[in-house]
Amino acid sequence: MAGASCKDFENSIFAIYGATAEAEDSIDAADSTSVPDNAPSLVIQDVAQFASSGAAWTFFKQAQAKYNQCPSISFTSNDATLGQITETVTNQNISSTTVGGHNAFQVDQSDEVMIQQDGISDAESLNTTFVVAGDNVYEIQWLTVSDVHVPNWMLNTLIGNVQKLYH
Repeated sequence: MAGASCKDFENSIFAIYGATAEAEDSIDAADSTSVPDNAPSLVIQDVAQFASSGAAWTFFKQAQAKYNQCPSISFTSNDATLGQITETVTNQNISSTTVGGHNAFQVDQSDEVMIQQDGISDAESLNTTFVVAGDNVYEIQWLTVSDVHVPNWMLNTLIGNVQKLYH
């Protein structure tokens, strides 16, 4: 992970960093203009399983370090209808915490999307929490208008549901 560019890291899946299995799902609001400011318009959850708890811990610490190394990332793409689109993701805060007794870190980012042809710019908060528990690293990321952290109950539910699969 240390050699990955910031853009590659921001757009990557865990499997390329040594995970032996990964499951991801996302929920996207059909009409983000009708979502209340404190509710997410996009939620992504991801679980990566590693060969050992040591390998999961190493990935977890490397991911946290990579966010610190990549304070701002810009992506440019072209859309047939909208023209050039530039997205800039900027780190505002990276903090260590715990979730359900497991080590975790939160990344608070601003996510600004600029559509060149219309001069339209839209900024939202992108909040991500990573949790390491045993051989797994859990991630929930969501996009909101207000700066609202991913709630611990959501992470605890994800961890509990995955751990039930082991028993």
